[in-house]
Amino acid sequence: MRSLVRMFASGKECAKAIGVCEWALAKRPDFWQGANDLAALLSGFGRKEDLSRAMDLAQSALKRRPDEPVVLDTVGWVHFRQGDPKRALDYPRTAKARLPENPEINYHYGMALASAGDKDEARKYLEKAASAEGDFLGKAEAAEALKGI
Repeated sequence: MRSLVRMFASGKECAKAIGVCEWALAKRPDFWQGANDLAALLSGFGRKEDLSRAMDLAQSALKRRPDEPVVLDTVGWVHFRQGDPKRALDYPRTAKARLPENPEINYHYGMALASAGDKDEARKYLEKAASAEGDFLGKAEAAEALKGI
């Protein structure tokens, strides 16, 4: 399931990726990875009105996996998308401590730092994200954000 979600998402076919997550959660409502992936997709590519549902899904995943870095990152990213920079910093800070080379976490943390006004620190994490090998959702956005700092 996760490979299919990644394949669709990396091909910018987010509606299909969301559909796969919805299907998986309908079959197994306690599937924390499905809840986390759907929350990430809705917060990254959904509409503003999807953010409340994204937070509910992210919080559900967090209850099941409170120490999982990707879940912490997703909760922080949803807070960021909701316009709450302080809470957006708390979660990815913990996530990046556990997965310091994860480019998506570095992107999210860098964006939260920039939003909070810490441009120098934001630049450091956005550069790590933009220069990471391979592609990930947000890589182009990280490079674009660097231009504005």
